[in-house]
Amino acid sequence: MFGEPLSRHLKLSMSLLIKIKDFFTKSIVSLISVTLIILFVLVAILFFGHGYYLNEMDKVIAAGELESKKMQINSELMEIARARTRLTAQIIDTADAFIQDELNVQLELLAGRFAYLRQQLLGLELYDDERQIVEQEHAAIVSIILPAQRKVVELAMSDNPGDLEEAKSLLYETVLPGQGKMIDSFGELIALEQSRISKLSSSSRDTVQSIKKKSNYLTGIVLSGVFILSIIVVFRVRQIQLDLLNSKKHLERTVSERTDKLNKAKNELQRYVDLVDKHIITSHTDRKGKISYVSDAFCTISRFSQEELIDQDFGIMRHPDMPGEVYEDLWHTIQSGKSWRGEIKNLTKDGGEYWLDLNIDPQIDQNGDITGYAAISHDISDKRRIQELSVTDPLTQLANRLKLDEVISYETDRAHRYHYPLSVVLFDIDYFKEINDNFGHQVGDTVLASFGNIVQSVKREADIAGRWGGEEFLIICPNTDKHGAAKLAEKLRKVIAEYQFTTIGTKTCSFGVATLQTEQNAHELIRHADNALYQAKNEGRNRVVVIT
Repeated sequence: MFGEPLSRHLKLSMSLLIKIKDFFTKSIVSLISVTLIILFVLVAILFFGHGYYLNEMDKVIAAGELESKKMQINSELMEIARARTRLTAQIIDTADAFIQDELNVQLELLAGRFAYLRQQLLGLELYDDERQIVEQEHAAIVSIILPAQRKVVELAMSDNPGDLEEAKSLLYETVLPGQGKMIDSFGELIALEQSRISKLSSSSRDTVQSIKKKSNYLTGIVLSGVFILSIIVVFRVRQIQLDLLNSKKHLERTVSERTDKLNKAKNELQRYVDLVDKHIITSHTDRKGKISYVSDAFCTISRFSQEELIDQDFGIMRHPDMPGEVYEDLWHTIQSGKSWRGEIKNLTKDGGEYWLDLNIDPQIDQNGDITGYAAISHDISDKRRIQELSVTDPLTQLANRLKLDEVISYETDRAHRYHYPLSVVLFDIDYFKEINDNFGHQVGDTVLASFGNIVQSVKREADIAGRWGGEEFLIICPNTDKHGAAKLAEKLRKVIAEYQFTTIGTKTCSFGVATLQTEQNAHELIRHADNALYQAKNEGRNRVVVIT
């Protein structure tokens, strides 16, 4: 009697359990699906969030590099402006026409470099405040300074005694105040760029911190979701538990592998540090130029020990052939807080020499004060020797024909581009064949070598002298008109005529001078100089003929 109700009850219970089981099964499956979707979304946000912030970091870095480049250009422009002012004053202070010509050449070369760098600056992406300074203030100042400087030089080089006072007045009343305004504007530009670099640096730090914070936050959420999902799955699906266990093992293996890689990277870094000390030429000095550190590579090339160099003045390695102006420019630059780069010839402990491509950076503390200077360089001695050998005539030690062809082409193009005067002096030794015939080729070679020394001592620093061929020589005179070239040729002619050569006594030379004309190329310029030389020979030799 109770069997049927009981049976029905059991059936109903079983049915209810089955329904409850199906409900929970479906609910759990749905929960798992939703959880998986949420985890996928969080991972996607984490991935794309990283990509976004890394892209922002790239933008900050690119902006910083642009500002650094602009600051570098403005720094060089400022130095050029200062140098031109110094050269203008030097032209007034000296009465030597040759020195004035040489200084004027340097002045015009700096003007060309200034125009080139300013054009480069205008080609960069400038902010409105920067562009206003460069396009308006600079243009206004340059339009006054450059003509005034040229007028000062013209008056200083004039033969009229009264013009010198006018030149000084124009220098102090117009050039120097204008140059001061220009230097102030460069300083303003550099200050703007330094401010932006500082802001970019701060932005970069904020971006990194934001990436870390958001990454930790999202990672925490993801791990929490994984934990919740694991709890759900562990009671329903054994396979999921096994998958999680496998994932854990994979993670542990990955951590172990990454740890091993990190240790290897640490060891590799130390090896690189040791290699840098052994092979990279580095040094540190204090504010006064006293050496506080040198690498092993520095000791190797200088042949000094570390003990011999520490606390010594860096000038202990200065080579006497290096111009003092180079070190003055170096010291002035780094003391002003800017980097300096250039090629330096140094002495070794045993009196040898070596060349370095040197870069020096000031070390600045948190207060903005210079605490010392760090230098890194590499040995370019072989490069310099190869360069010198490839363009040097072995007999006279002057430039060879290859170098002269290169220089005359370059200077011709530059003269046409910037409307600078360019002159050449072509000369040869009168009756040189008689030397070889009467005394032999060895004596002839000795005479040619002596001519190389004479030419090197008479020519100006900006001039390029070389052996054109046989007993024929060429002097290229940039930014020099026919009068200046004729003066140089006449001076050289007198020196040679008065020189007592070993074995042969005195010897003379004939000179041809030509100046580049409009639409004339390098070949035509040399041909005109050769015609002048031919005329000098026909007129009796030992003279200077200028093509007009």
